[in-house]
Amino acid sequence: MFSLSSLAKFYLFVPIRCHFAQHDKTMLIGADPTHVEDRCIRVTIHHCFFDGTRQRHPRVRFGKVHLYNNYTRNWGIYAVCASVESQVIQPH
Repeated sequence: MFSLSSLAKFYLFVPIRCHFAQHDKTMLIGADPTHVEDRCIRVTIHHCFFDGTRQRHPRVRFGKVHLYNNYTRNWGIYAVCASVESQVIQPH
């Protein structure tokens, strides 16, 4: 299964607003654990609605992600995952 939204390789400062519904792998930032060049990725995800999506709200490899004003309903496995040298900032 592919992600509904994937960002990899040299994306810088990308703002994202979205509505995702009824999907398994929703959003992946940083394609592969071997792509160290993805360290430069900077993304802000805001005002997104994850509705009945199972995972990856988002999943981050390398890169830095800022999350705010997002809503997740009826998620399955996990919501946000920071892995492989990534940073996620999500204020309360």
